[in-house]
Amino acid sequence: MPVGWPVERVKAAFAAECEQHAPQPKDNLLAQVRQANLYCLALTIEQCGVRERQRLCKCGADLGAVKHYCHQHLCLSCQRYKAYKIAKEFEAVLAELRKTYPGLKILWGTFTLPSCHAEALGARIKALIDGFAKLLRRAPLKAHIIGAVRVVEFAFNREAQSFHAHLHALIVVKASYLSKGYLSQQAWLGLWQEATQCSSATQVSLKRINPDAKRSLSLETNAAELVRYALKPIVPAQWTPAGLTVLVQATRNRRLCEFLGALRPIRKQLKEAKPRCLCQNCLARDHSQ
Repeated sequence: MPVGWPVERVKAAFAAECEQHAPQPKDNLLAQVRQANLYCLALTIEQCGVRERQRLCKCGADLGAVKHYCHQHLCLSCQRYKAYKIAKEFEAVLAELRKTYPGLKILWGTFTLPSCHAEALGARIKALIDGFAKLLRRAPLKAHIIGAVRVVEFAFNREAQSFHAHLHALIVVKASYLSKGYLSQQAWLGLWQEATQCSSATQVSLKRINPDAKRSLSLETNAAELVRYALKPIVPAQWTPAGLTVLVQATRNRRLCEFLGALRPIRKQLKEAKPRCLCQNCLARDHSQ
């Protein structure tokens, strides 16, 4: 490092050098997963995006070799891709919904329950998912809600060894919600406590999403960015091997992200409308039809 560099430049060069030699997040994750004795999961994540498999079209045409991905919740690369994919799907669903509800509004909500320890995490996740479904069916909201997409996210307290499972949701409502059915934060909290049957729940946050003029983002694109935020992968440094073991067991066979209400059938229709494959024969046949 040359003598006489400004202090800021020295700090930047040192930070870049440390970052270059620091272990990658995937390496940290694999180390913790192996320490948790989840060797099969560690092998699956390690081989994600490395192995290749031959892909065949339904008509029998060879589409060449494609990479094999694990689609595991703990996999950092797969979770990033899932966040991008779900965000794009949500943006497309909103564009279709606007044809039926031109004045729709979007609410960004965070719904929490008290932190818990390992033995209660599974029940806490079930309470979040079931409670949110009941919340949308409550009389004050049912007439104004079109649908929602909800995501369950987890935080881990290394000192207390406790888990904080919470739920993020983008709730699509009719324009009549603001004029006829508007609810205060306190009213939302009361409905959330009733839906989850948990009077100790004290934190509920809702705010309206608007287009971002500074970044030139439409309402749909701005809302899709929040979906990507909610689906962000875990930070391995914030977890312990024991915590990862509990998380894997508690989230097994759980649908942590789901489209609800009118969003679900529209998402299904958009998926079915996509080309069945990339084979030139099938694409030509679909185009002719």
